Amino acid sequence: MIELDRWNEERRQYWSDVRARVLHPELFPNGLICPGCGGSLYDTGVQVSIAPVTLRVKCMNLSCNWKGERYE
Repeated sequence: MIELDRWNEERRQYWSDVRARVLHPELFPNGLICPGCGGSLYDTGVQVSIAPVTLRVKCMNLSCNWKGERYE
């Protein structure tokens, strides 16, 4: 069993982390390398298709401006 206060704190932290990813996806690299400059890519939060699930990605390097898509 878990204490209510601990449960609530863990859930508050979880949803705070989710909110940060939604509001600022550019701060969370997805582990993929940009084919344009070799920098890091991040998921923009835009789903392009559902079968198969395809997500829009962008380069974290502001001077690169590379954009593309990746499969989930």
